[in-house]
Amino acid sequence: MKIVTWNCNGAFRKKHEALDEFDADLLVIQECEDPNQSTKNFAEWSGGYLWTGKSKNKGLGVFPRKSSKLEKLDWPDENLEQFLPCRVNDSFNLLAVWTKQADSTTFQYIGQFWKYLQLNKESISGPKTVICGDFNSNSCWDKRGRHWNHSDVVRELEELGILSMYHEMSGVDQGKEEVPTIFHMKNKEKPYHIDYAFVSSPLMHAGNLDVGHPDQWLEFSDHMPVVFHLPDLGGSDHRPSNVTRDLLRKKVWEVLPKYENEYSLDEEDSGSDYTSSAIMKLWERGLAEGDDKRKAVLLLRKIMFHDRMNSESGNFEFIDDQEHLVETILKRLENTDSPQVQVRS
Repeated sequence: MKIVTWNCNGAFRKKHEALDEFDADLLVIQECEDPNQSTKNFAEWSGGYLWTGKSKNKGLGVFPRKSSKLEKLDWPDENLEQFLPCRVNDSFNLLAVWTKQADSTTFQYIGQFWKYLQLNKESISGPKTVICGDFNSNSCWDKRGRHWNHSDVVRELEELGILSMYHEMSGVDQGKEEVPTIFHMKNKEKPYHIDYAFVSSPLMHAGNLDVGHPDQWLEFSDHMPVVFHLPDLGGSDHRPSNVTRDLLRKKVWEVLPKYENEYSLDEEDSGSDYTSSAIMKLWERGLAEGDDKRKAVLLLRKIMFHDRMNSESGNFEFIDDQEHLVETILKRLENTDSPQVQVRS
């Protein structure tokens, strides 16, 4: 299941073909027009879509592609703006999000989501939930003394077992994002990270996430599309196998000493270089904390690749097969021309 969330900045009928390259199963689009009140061609393209909004020209839509089927869920919203819950393929719950000021003097943007969350915690919790969209929010804008900050919302979602894909896969803290999802008013000097994909933790391990690049997408919108992949939600629950600890230790230990100079951390990041011995201790400590592949990959990336994403591609990488994981690590270590990982988690 591949899902794209994108604030199209209006006139989606003229822009939807730009998303064809993703070959997605679902499109979650903010600031799109109501197909039923738009052109005939757009209405036909939209298929069995769902849409909500106060203006026919700018609302929140979910558009099924391929054979995906949607069923709108009757979750209370008390006129909070804007949320569109639906059941996808009778397999998982999707909550599409576009938070707005909503004429509220207090609960604006993330405040709207926080109130919606309080109304629907029981429905939102569960092993197969996806929440994605334009939240217009970031932890960097938290306010002292406010109990519904962005960080509070993230914590409450984590308590329900729902995690941000970008942050889990990149290892970057909330508010410290290195890849923008918006360049406000198409100004590259005003980058922010305000679009998110939150998913139930059982779905996290086999997923991956990409963020579009401004050189391609500023033509259409100041927001970048966020594209994320999830396992086959129509089938049985996915449980990734554990990392083969001894095999990875052996292979990584064999190759690390040859490349410790090329992959030691910058002084500005760490204050000192890491020797291969120190890297190995950190590697072992990470495996001791959690013997799963996601943590193993993140640990290697954080120690050996400066904990940075490739800002030009915004890609995340995750390897599901043990042997593929080992070979990929070795290939990365041997590629001295690319010390920064393109993470596809």
